Amino acid sequence: MDARSPRNQRTAWALLASGLLGTAGCSGSGQIAYSNDASTTVTVQLAEEDLGDVTSGGGGVIHTDDCLDGPVHVTCEGGGVIELAGPVCPGQQLLIRDETARLAQLDGTG
Repeated sequence: MDARSPRNQRTAWALLASGLLGTAGCSGSGQIAYSNDASTTVTVQLAEEDLGDVTSGGGGVIHTDDCLDGPVHVTCEGGGVIELAGPVCPGQQLLIRDETARLAQLDGTG
């Protein structure tokens, strides 16, 4: 059987297309978001991820498919430290306010 035959070429294209579609659904990584609604800059350490200084009104996203064990440390400008136990998983967000921090779901629940 010739590998260049139309039937084999159609089969190869079908397998390639199904493989690409299969990986497209899995290619997007999960997200862990964080935002600082406090009136001052804070420093954030999320497990082994050092997010550094997060200014007032700032934030960001970590792209990961894995949970981060924790703990979460938020160091306030005045030197106070807020610690939250982990794990922190994709689909969650760290919400920082003046002298408080909490984990919630990205969809607004929790």
